[in-house]
Amino acid sequence: MLLLLLVAVFGVRRAPTASTRVVLAAGLLILAPLPAVWLQGPEERLVSGSEGVLEAVTEGLLLALLWHGVRNRQPWIACGAAVLFLEEIDYGQLWLGFATPEWWDALSDRSSQTNLHNIDGLDWLWRPFPMLAVLVLSRRPLRWSRLESLMTRLRLPVLDRTLGWGLFAAVAGVWPVLMIAGDRRMNESLELALVALVFLTVRPQTDLNPA
Repeated sequence: MLLLLLVAVFGVRRAPTASTRVVLAAGLLILAPLPAVWLQGPEERLVSGSEGVLEAVTEGLLLALLWHGVRNRQPWIACGAAVLFLEEIDYGQLWLGFATPEWWDALSDRSSQTNLHNIDGLDWLWRPFPMLAVLVLSRRPLRWSRLESLMTRLRLPVLDRTLGWGLFAAVAGVWPVLMIAGDRRMNESLELALVALVFLTVRPQTDLNPA
């Protein structure tokens, strides 16, 4: 909880930046769980376990992203960050201690947590869809005037084009992390990398001409 709050406060106080080096480093966060491969017991859980370091940093960045979305009047960013934060904390289940309803638990064979991204049939959408969305938002179709006009009316966010470097780094790291650290750790670090990339590259709503 303390780490979550520290990351959130740091993110709120620091303006997002689109420096190529910083964005590339954010994409390389996909490699974060690799050192934990040689850890065992409490040390391993501290890094990549439930509510470990990776999850806490992700949740803190989501809170900071929510604040920036509200402050800059970017409803999609604010709502998206809020929903993802609630998903990450299982809608407060760990903190409040409530049990997962039986009908909800029956929807998933992998987890008894109260969230959507562990439900069978929805879990496969949880990774590729956000990645595709951030890619599209960083490459706004400026040549397609009608579609661009629609995106503007819908107040869809603008992500800096430097995001492409970060996505490339994240995608390149998926396979080695999957092979060495396993599916669960890869999922956690990919979530962290994507959230960090959006946080770093989101631009003011009025900026429709990313460099």
